[in-house]
Amino acid sequence: MLLRETLCDSSRAAIDAAVALAEKQPALFEEALLFACHEPYPMAMRAARVIQLYGIRYPRSLEPFLEKIVDALLHNKVDGVKRSFLKVLIEVVAIDKIPDAGLIYSRCLDWVFSAKESIAVRAYSMDLLYKFTLFEKELSHEFILVLENVPLDQSPGLDKRRKHFLGRLKKLP
Repeated sequence: MLLRETLCDSSRAAIDAAVALAEKQPALFEEALLFACHEPYPMAMRAARVIQLYGIRYPRSLEPFLEKIVDALLHNKVDGVKRSFLKVLIEVVAIDKIPDAGLIYSRCLDWVFSAKESIAVRAYSMDLLYKFTLFEKELSHEFILVLENVPLDQSPGLDKRRKHFLGRLKKLP
């Protein structure tokens, strides 16, 4: 109940307070993961942000929960959960530690091309795809083709990110 009360809004202060609580009571990390996976918006989004920020501070804490995080990323409909869990995979988790990495790669490709996904999910999907190419160099040619054909839907941010990654990929050995 303490975590639910702390996450009474989506402010950074509320999220930071929940992270601080989880630092004192690590069982609250698991509770936040349950909220992220099973609660509706906005609680799921708030809890996923707690998981993200806690995981950045304590990366090893995520290891036992990576399958749940990946499952939530693949099946959760809450945009904020996808955003936070994509950020976790981008910033914290090594590619070779991601469960179902091939499925995540494939889903990121789908999200990049989906006009139904938010700009943030599409952008973070590009980030994670780029991380995959750094780990598995053979994927760089496929990713270049993706970037050359991604529909931008009048999004200057996506176009800038696309050009950034194209430039970086063309410089790879």
